[in-house]
Amino acid sequence: MMLNACDVTAKSYAARTDDFRLSTTQNIPPEFRLQMELDMCYLRPELPGKYRTAVVRRICENFIIRLISLVDGIFEDILEVVTPLVEPGIADLEVSKRVRGAWQQDQNGHVKVMNY
Repeated sequence: MMLNACDVTAKSYAARTDDFRLSTTQNIPPEFRLQMELDMCYLRPELPGKYRTAVVRRICENFIIRLISLVDGIFEDILEVVTPLVEPGIADLEVSKRVRGAWQQDQNGHVKVMNY
């Protein structure tokens, strides 16, 4: 739906002929703005390209990051449930420790996956 919205928006901005400027922070009341927040302004001719490239790329990146986070959480839940079945009598603290340390990254950036 978001990719479709980008396509519709890009086509809408491409069809417009009036000159306008779009600000990323213009309608945010000053009390709600962050001090470090930068105001980005785009002119109408720039907007179709932004909605066809940069915005679509950002949506896809966010989707992949959320998907990986979700799968990681599912694996942690599975590991938490399966560990006591594989090793009966293991303490909850040890299970928690193993779940947190199941996927480790060493100083060289290599990932080590704990196996049973």
